Amino acid sequence: LLGTGVAAQVLVVGEARPFLAAAIVPAHPDLPDAAIAAAVAGVNRALPDYARIGAWFRSAPFGEADGTATANGRLRRAAARARCAPEIDRLYL
Repeated sequence: LLGTGVAAQVLVVGEARPFLAAAIVPAHPDLPDAAIAAAVAGVNRALPDYARIGAWFRSAPFGEADGTATANGRLRRAAARARCAPEIDRLYL
C-alpha cells in the first residue's frame, strides 16, 4: 500500500479479528477517499484473502512528538494502535 503513492504511513491491525483493518495517513492531505479506496482495492486483489484489508480509516500522521513513531519515521506499533483504538474498534462493530 505504501508503494501505491497514496499513503505516507499505514498501520495494519487485525490479529484475532475477522478481518484486517488499516489506519492510513494519506500522502497528501487533500487526497480524496476514493483514491485511497481504489489503492486499497488494487492491493487487495494481489493478496490472499487472509491478508486483505477489510476496512480502513484516515489517520493523523504518526510521529515522534506523540510517541507513535521513531525519529526516523518507523511506527511504534503499540503506541500507534493505542492512539487509534477508538477508530479501530468502530470498524469492528
